Amino acid sequence: MKCIKIGMLIGSSLCVLSAESAYAQVEPSPEVASAPDEIIVTAQRRAQSINDVGMAISAFSNDDLKAQGINNAADLARIVPGFTFAESQKGSPIYTIRGVGLYEESLAASPAVSVYLDEIGYPFPIMADLATLDTERVEVLKGPQGTLYGQNSTGGAINYVSAKPTSVLAGSVDVGLNSFGGFAGTFAVGGPISENLRARFAVGYDRGGGWQQSYTRDDENGSKNLLRGRAQLEWTPTSTLKVALSLAGFRDRSDTVAVALYRVTPKCPPG
Repeated sequence: MKCIKIGMLIGSSLCVLSAESAYAQVEPSPEVASAPDEIIVTAQRRAQSINDVGMAISAFSNDDLKAQGINNAADLARIVPGFTFAESQKGSPIYTIRGVGLYEESLAASPAVSVYLDEIGYPFPIMADLATLDTERVEVLKGPQGTLYGQNSTGGAINYVSAKPTSVLAGSVDVGLNSFGGFAGTFAVGGPISENLRARFAVGYDRGGGWQQSYTRDDENGSKNLLRGRAQLEWTPTSTLKVALSLAGFRDRSDTVAVALYRVTPKCPPG
């Protein structure tokens, strides 16, 4: 079947249009590895059994992520061996795999660990929060990656696969409270519009959770204010042709983490 994909990502001040980009690679978690069903991944740009791919791969389904409380790319550090996350003082996320990463505070810096959504590569790590909305599965590949999917990265790759439009009406609602009174909710619904046309829409909103308290005034910092949305259409006019359109965007007005005093070390301590 021929497949035409059109992807567009719209951020607060960033816009990316791509006709084709990237998928990540993957190694199963203990929960996934013990499952009797065969695990299919797309590490080499085609659907293959994970046992036939000679790469270090971690793969998690949406159910696995929910069961372990994984809500964003930063949380993957809790379940993926060798993966670490840090946040710069300017709010830019830093992903590192097996000690290979790039600590750069500017938002427009090219990452050493690339993030993909449905074969579309994100040019900047700050856009990774959009990929975690309405997820079907996530795949993490460790080690240097070439340009097979459009971006070369020395550390590895993280690929999110979103839930696709279905031939029957289906949806989901997830609502939760986070630490420090934060709220997170997602809503997704999809189904057929006509015999050959299917659609799926998803919206997510994170609010609150300020964890930095001021000692000099009644104020807090670190609160999230993130709104995300995605609309997908799949049209199959013939049995050999499928046209897929995905439009996604986000608005992030979250607080930037404030500089905090960690320690004072005098160069000439009193003798």
